[in-house]
Amino acid sequence: MKAALIITSLMCEATPLIRAMGLKPARHGELEDRFQLFHSNNLYLGISGVGKLRSAVATSALITQLRSKHSSLVVVNIGIAGAPPLIAERGQLVVVNKVRDIATNLRLYPDILVKHPALELPLDTHDHPVTNPPENPALVDMEASGFLQAATTLVAPSEVAVLKVVSDYCDGVRIAPDEASALIEASSDAIISILDGLRSTLSEHPELSAEEKSMMGDVIVHARLSVTQKIELGRRLRAKKAQGEPFVPLLQELLAKQISNKDERRVVFDELLRGLDGASLP
Repeated sequence: MKAALIITSLMCEATPLIRAMGLKPARHGELEDRFQLFHSNNLYLGISGVGKLRSAVATSALITQLRSKHSSLVVVNIGIAGAPPLIAERGQLVVVNKVRDIATNLRLYPDILVKHPALELPLDTHDHPVTNPPENPALVDMEASGFLQAATTLVAPSEVAVLKVVSDYCDGVRIAPDEASALIEASSDAIISILDGLRSTLSEHPELSAEEKSMMGDVIVHARLSVTQKIELGRRLRAKKAQGEPFVPLLQELLAKQISNKDERRVVFDELLRGLDGASLP
């Protein structure tokens, strides 16, 4: 299996993972005075501190150090996150499929190439704690955009992931450290399973065939997809390719549909995404 680096912002998020994975404090490392780092064999966990800047700095520094020892490295951000009411339940594990930096409006898209049982949702990274439920149906945190910018600069997007456990409903209720630990601990088996999948050969970035790329281009033109939708479609198709599952019939179904306006485009594209997620198209 590939080596893996986990980045958490807080010790309370890290503690149940350290325990579950049998990690020990790293000794004699050049970054020992700057970051708390734990390891066992090819597994590493670093604690960055709160905020996207700290997350970016820790991620960059630790990846750079570990790449001198490991030619291939999976990098995962794990922690708690808030969620507006109704989009997810407290304690639910979420695989993040899009990250938006609220301050800059930068959008980042992890490649999710492994099968998993968790919910997939977008996430917005804020510069300050969110104490009122936002209108946008997305998780909220303060680290993911910094983590992703740093990680995807140094390793392939297919080897980067963001996993969050819902801790609150953005209502200003403070989460105690032991509560945060309990939430991560309850999802630790699922987290380790997803991490193992990312570390396996399935995490290799697949290439679409010339025929598949051509059909994807036809879909983009036929449905007049936006830039964001193009990125999402490419990510989903690469995921299906990595999982060895067919997707050409779904593209053919879309090409057979008449699309005359923006509303129809959105409906047809949403149907395609549901099909790529494994649901039957209507």
